[in-house]
Amino acid sequence: MRNIIVLILVLAFAGCASQTEKQIKHLQKLTEITEIWQTAKEIHPAWAKLYPVCLIDGKKYTLYTPDENGEWKLTGAGIYPNPLPKGIKAAFRIPVNNYEMACVLDTNSFSTKEDMTIVFHEFVHCYQAYSCEEDIKSGLKVAQENQDTGGMWELQYPFPYDNELVGKTYIEMTEAAKRGDRDEVVRLRRIIQQNVSEQDWEYMCWQEFKEGTARWLQNVLSERLGAKPATSGHSLPINRVIFYEGGEMIIRLLTKDNESIGEDFPGLWQEIYRL
Repeated sequence: MRNIIVLILVLAFAGCASQTEKQIKHLQKLTEITEIWQTAKEIHPAWAKLYPVCLIDGKKYTLYTPDENGEWKLTGAGIYPNPLPKGIKAAFRIPVNNYEMACVLDTNSFSTKEDMTIVFHEFVHCYQAYSCEEDIKSGLKVAQENQDTGGMWELQYPFPYDNELVGKTYIEMTEAAKRGDRDEVVRLRRIIQQNVSEQDWEYMCWQEFKEGTARWLQNVLSERLGAKPATSGHSLPINRVIFYEGGEMIIRLLTKDNESIGEDFPGLWQEIYRL
């Protein structure tokens, strides 16, 4: 009986040691986040502060919260109450932190320099949530008509991705924006607008703004760090992720003419919507 108790204690200690080892590794990477933050906060006001990071390992989570100086503390751990997709990379209000915004990341996506830039992509979404998101969405029919989805409409809205004209024109528009050809961008956007509903147009512009700003700033940071830039595919049928790159290229175009608009998110939204 004594040997069994000893074995149980040994296994329990081994489990605790393993968990502690993971937390040490997490804190080492979070220290790297703080180091990158010294560069990031000079780039844009969206990174003036850090936000909580919730790391997901299967059904388990560990929550780390930063102080104003970038020191991290383990503030929660356990079984996450809702199922989350494998490989998750997102930012949303989490129930394990009083529904405050956090970067939610699979532990397998928390090691490389590129992974670190994804954290800062998600921090942009945290900044949007606290600074302008609800005000902008309150004026969108597509948001008001889908309030009962718990926010899932942003991922699942049935945009006409399989409309070949819309898809080809969007790809051409993204390339024109990349070239800096504003007149061609405007011409192609009018073709898209004429071939989708008002709600479709709102949804496209919202994704360009929300994900485009995060992708744009992520890639500005990647350039500074020497990390590989994030990119999206250009094949038909298009999907939601192409709006990340389309939005980034439009924002680069707009900020080339007016650099300060990049720090004015509500103003930037209006520029994208009207373009």
